[in-house]
Amino acid sequence: MPGTIDVAIPDWIELAAVLVSALSGALLAAKGHGFDIGGVAALALVAGLGGGLIRDALLGQGAPAALRDERYLITVLAATGLGFFFAGTLHQLQGLLIVLDAAALGLYSVVGADKADQAGLPAVAAVLLGTITGVGGGIMRDLLSGTTPVIFKRDIYALLATFGSALYLALRQTDLDATAVAFVAIGAIFLLRLIVVRFRLDGPRPRDLPVALPERWPRVVRSRRQRRRPRRRR
Repeated sequence: MPGTIDVAIPDWIELAAVLVSALSGALLAAKGHGFDIGGVAALALVAGLGGGLIRDALLGQGAPAALRDERYLITVLAATGLGFFFAGTLHQLQGLLIVLDAAALGLYSVVGADKADQAGLPAVAAVLLGTITGVGGGIMRDLLSGTTPVIFKRDIYALLATFGSALYLALRQTDLDATAVAFVAIGAIFLLRLIVVRFRLDGPRPRDLPVALPERWPRVVRSRRQRRRPRRRR
């Protein structure tokens, strides 16, 4: 397509997503639930690599990148060590988990959309895959820790991933540098996520819209039920 940049964003951006996601999982396990080293490593692993594994499995391009490139697992091990040995120090920083989660959401969403775009998927499918990549690791992390995933609550977590993925793909149609475009989309998701948390903004909730049914509708239903009701034996 005209104006499309055919160069993928650098690998270190995805490694940064793995690091911050894995660190959020490790800190949640260590300080939030008091897990042992096995629990810290497990949450760091699923939080750091879960979204990417789901993305690569859906793309069907062979073994996931996390298994082909040792840097991914090394990054998770580093995050596990930081979360296990320095959880108390890191947890004292105000809002560290929120900041890491917002950063991971932006990084992974954009990387997922970029991978899908490079695979030649349509824009709608690329946005969907970016959203799944952005929230997949967090869902797995929360489920394993016995916490209700954020996207199932009154939160626009997934909508931010969708917006950022769409923004990235739209900007890719311009002549801007691929890395600059990625940072714009990542920054937008990051800032919006912090604003949502700061002001406790809720997502849209289900509503019962009034529907005018025909006046005879209840009578018809009631009469049919009465006809089906078996007669009592005397």
